[in-house]
Amino acid sequence: DILSEFDKISINTERTLFKTLSLNHLTRENPSTEDKELASTHHLTADISPKKLETIRFSMLSLHPKRFEDLVHVALEKTGFTEVSTTRYSQDGGIDVNAFVSESVWPIQRLQLQVQAKRWLHTVGRKEIAELRGSLSPNARGTLITTSFFSKSALVEANAPNKLPIVVIDGYDFARIVNNLDIEIPVDISGS
Repeated sequence: DILSEFDKISINTERTLFKTLSLNHLTRENPSTEDKELASTHHLTADISPKKLETIRFSMLSLHPKRFEDLVHVALEKTGFTEVSTTRYSQDGGIDVNAFVSESVWPIQRLQLQVQAKRWLHTVGRKEIAELRGSLSPNARGTLITTSFFSKSALVEANAPNKLPIVVIDGYDFARIVNNLDIEIPVDISGS
């Protein structure tokens, strides 16, 4: 249902409704052409069910955006990045987390990674990829991590010829990473 005012349904009702709709999306029998193309970008493994990934993704969506940035921070540290730091929450210039490749990856040690974390329900488009590329420090590499998905034009922009490539991690890929790193997602009861 589409409502003209936000205060017509409770938060608990909205969460239940969103969870039901999200899980129903996974079990659709005839996905659209665009759904098929987006699904082909996922790197799912046989030991992780789509339902479990959606449950993790739903948990990430229920976090405050700042807590989602903190989750990305933890994932980078657990992956072995060093000097991981989260930028201030507002007026961050489009960069949410900074990190450096560890010395153990010696051919590219000290390479700076700058991450934009988008806790979104709607699709990330080409514009967001281009804006991230424009926000990067000289010699840094960029990654956009979202709880949602990327449009076809965003994927084309991320790998456009003669431009610095941007690594894109959608909600299912990040849920898989969080699961594989055994990161517990904090419950954000306060919504802040």
